[in-house]
Amino acid sequence: MSNTSKDLFTLIEQSFINQSLVKLIISAPYSKQHEYKKISLRPVLIKNNEWIQCIYTEHYRDVTKNYSHTDCLNLIQDQMKAFKNLDLYTISYHYMYKTNKKGNSTLIKETNASAKPVDKAHNREKRTLIEPKNNIYLQALGVVDKKGIVLKGMGDKLAQINRYIETLEHILKQSSLVDKNDISIVDMGSGKGYLTFALFDYLSNNLGKNVSMIGVEQREELVNTCNLIAQQCGYNQLNFSQGQIADYQIDKIDILIALHACDTATDDAIYSGIAAKAEIIITAPCCHKQVRRAMPKEHFLKDITQFGILEERQAEILTDTIRALS
Repeated sequence: MSNTSKDLFTLIEQSFINQSLVKLIISAPYSKQHEYKKISLRPVLIKNNEWIQCIYTEHYRDVTKNYSHTDCLNLIQDQMKAFKNLDLYTISYHYMYKTNKKGNSTLIKETNASAKPVDKAHNREKRTLIEPKNNIYLQALGVVDKKGIVLKGMGDKLAQINRYIETLEHILKQSSLVDKNDISIVDMGSGKGYLTFALFDYLSNNLGKNVSMIGVEQREELVNTCNLIAQQCGYNQLNFSQGQIADYQIDKIDILIALHACDTATDDAIYSGIAAKAEIIITAPCCHKQVRRAMPKEHFLKDITQFGILEERQAEILTDTIRALS
């Protein structure tokens, strides 16, 4: 540790001891291949015991863990070696630790003008990116009633929708599309359109993007229903089209989504996204039917695959391996 980083670590230790820590942000890893892009820490109170909550920002998700003060200090000391920047916010001050390209580090101290009492609540109120009140498509799809109250049995669906948008928000912020105003999207296998409507709503109304979006679905009745709901919402640039994923022709697009593509339709969707030069391709490669059908009954893993669930998992691993290597 350099003298500057030692001084900073001493300040962090003191903020733990005198309970002045508001938050700590470790960012800008030296290596782009580092497991974490950022680590955010804050004090929390769990069953009347003091802990430090760490949120690890990976490339496509956030992972939250809670640590004792001692374990957390060890973690910080270890991670400081891998990151260039660190921002320590205490009740009174903001300490900025920066490392330049030559490896020289500086520590700047400023008064924390926006200082607030430390919030140690463990479970903070969850973000709601899709507002249920006065939401025409959520009403039409049977998620909420006219008052915006979640209908019985649909709480998980609304949570899934918000989690999906939260994930897409994170992906979008890491892409070159973050500053682009005009965005074109194709959602293959859009089904009833829960996630399709929500994404169009979020990008158009929350972010103010000019979105052109098509949902591709093979079931005609769902296509007709979704187009009707889009008209009711006034979503003129959201359209649903009947067709098979393998046959649907796509020009240049920004985002391709395929979350419900069964069997080789997942591979068809990935191919279409690559051919259309999509900046973002989001798929849920859950199906493995083709590989599973091709697996012989007699092979060196037969003692394992005699059990259906294990055969299924082996087929999943092989399928995703082939996709990754293609």
